[in-house]
Amino acid sequence: TLWLDSITVEPATARYYRRHAETIRAALGTTRIDQLKRGHVEQLYRDLARSGRADGKGMEPGTVRQIHAVLTLALDYAESFEWIPDNVATKAKKKLPKANGQNAKAVTADEIPSAEQVTAMIAEAGPVFGTLITVLAHCGMRRGEACGLKWSDVDLKAGTLTIQRSIDEQAGMAPREKGRKAGGTVRMDLAPFCVQALQAHRDTFGPSFNPYVFGPNRGDTPLTGKAVSRKVAAAADATGPHWTPHSLRHYMASRYLDSGASLAQVAARLGDTVEVTARVYVHFIKSSEGTAANLLDTI
Repeated sequence: TLWLDSITVEPATARYYRRHAETIRAALGTTRIDQLKRGHVEQLYRDLARSGRADGKGMEPGTVRQIHAVLTLALDYAESFEWIPDNVATKAKKKLPKANGQNAKAVTADEIPSAEQVTAMIAEAGPVFGTLITVLAHCGMRRGEACGLKWSDVDLKAGTLTIQRSIDEQAGMAPREKGRKAGGTVRMDLAPFCVQALQAHRDTFGPSFNPYVFGPNRGDTPLTGKAVSRKVAAAADATGPHWTPHSLRHYMASRYLDSGASLAQVAARLGDTVEVTARVYVHFIKSSEGTAANLLDTI
């Protein structure tokens, strides 16, 4: 608790730390910190991997490793005040379950909408949210990144778009900007159909109305992630199977890979590493390469 109170982090990160700290406390809370041994920590990792979830099932290797990271930080804090002679969590690291691709799981074809389904969703959503679905499906951006997209990030003349922020939403607080989940920025080329959709959207709801591309018609606030999910789900449910904004991210990646783009090109567009992209989209990988921006003439 002292360590948690001493750090300054994003609210979402603080909740993440506290959630894992509660798991650690439930398992090790009866053991004095100066009596904590490597064996205690190794047993914790085994128990979590075997039956650590609320439903009695084992936790994913990545989750166990996240808990290990929180415990390591807490014990580093204790060691800095000489409350313990050394950090036993660092010694127990070798007993952690192997990470399964940072918890990335391979996506299969039945988890991704077809081109026909995406086209139907765009038509169903109408001009504003049809453009949103077009951008999600073509650019593969995350929901919060679409909310944070500003007209200053879009160069319609050059046919490019830059993703450099996301929108953070906390209960009882106004949405606020934050950096991308993976950090850094992502710059991508846009196919002509996407440029045309954005141009039509700008002509109607340009920066004089709202600096955010998909913000409300008036004001300077972004669209919320929940609103994006609702609009995508409504368009999907009205035309066929249920899909989410993340389904459209998978759609973009699978379409580009299936059309001949390299892993590096798709990973760059997603803002992910090649390793993670390979694990998630292994079923769609082909040997040929292409120019990612112009591989697809339509959605």
